[in-house]
Amino acid sequence: MANCKRNYLDPEDEDDNKGGRYEKIPPTSLPQKSEIFKSPPGHEELISTRSVPLNIYNLPPELLEKIIDYTNLRQHKILRTTSKRMREVSDEYIMHNFRKALKRCTTVYRCSYKSAVFKSIKQATEVYIRSGFRSIFCGCLLPILDSCTKDQFSPRMYQVENFLLHFFDITDSLLGNENSQQSRLLYTVTIMRFIKAFRKSAIIYSETAPSYWKVVVELKGPWLRESKYLAREHTQACNNLLVILTELLIADITRQELKRIWKCRNKIYIFGNDNSCSDCARRSYFTLIIHGPEKISALLRSCLENDLENFKWPLQWPRDQFTFYLNI
Repeated sequence: MANCKRNYLDPEDEDDNKGGRYEKIPPTSLPQKSEIFKSPPGHEELISTRSVPLNIYNLPPELLEKIIDYTNLRQHKILRTTSKRMREVSDEYIMHNFRKALKRCTTVYRCSYKSAVFKSIKQATEVYIRSGFRSIFCGCLLPILDSCTKDQFSPRMYQVENFLLHFFDITDSLLGNENSQQSRLLYTVTIMRFIKAFRKSAIIYSETAPSYWKVVVELKGPWLRESKYLAREHTQACNNLLVILTELLIADITRQELKRIWKCRNKIYIFGNDNSCSDCARRSYFTLIIHGPEKISALLRSCLENDLENFKWPLQWPRDQFTFYLNI
């Protein structure tokens, strides 16, 4: 019988065959259920058993993930809707494969398109994943995982755009109010960590006062024609900006020239990446203005002043009110 197993993202990685998450489970560890019935009087020595069918949801997570290995996209989506436990197992399966592929790409193919896509997706979504939207991320990522299997692990840019727009639309609807404290804070931290992720980003101006912080960051290479974004008033434009920064970061990591006109939701964006090494390379200037307490300013400053790997994720996001303005 042909082996129809579907290896998401990285079929060449044989770590799963070396024990760990998918090592074989001893038969004795599988739960067994039976009912024992006593024979009629006079026949006590005869005892019969009737096996009770085993519910698939009672299987160990390792076996459930093996079952997911053999499903296609439609079947996997259906499995996720059958129970909370199956969705949790599916989430763990998807996150494991995503992190495994990300680690492999960043260590073996550091500047490849594949590596850039995974890094940029992580950059765009990590703040939200750490804030309770992990399952939403996994559900939205499924189509990309499926296409990766078919297209040698290189998602097309339109697939990445659709994934991000879908993901941010769902998170906005769950947050309820796009002007809420949590929505504004998650977006602001994501933007600042995005700016820090570019190879040639530099703070060229910073001004601090009580309940006020203004900073100007220069990006050498990436450029964007749009001149102004107001995070409080144009939610769709904010999400579109995250998608644009994702594509610019992919171009920055791969050192590729980029010029593009993108029409999305009745808006037109012109942006690109100038990979020339001369002093005449195009630049973008991000002016960020924060009005809020010191706790908020300190958190946001750490996004730009510390390396991404050294960023200290707060155990709880601050609940203090603040305003955020971004001019490009």
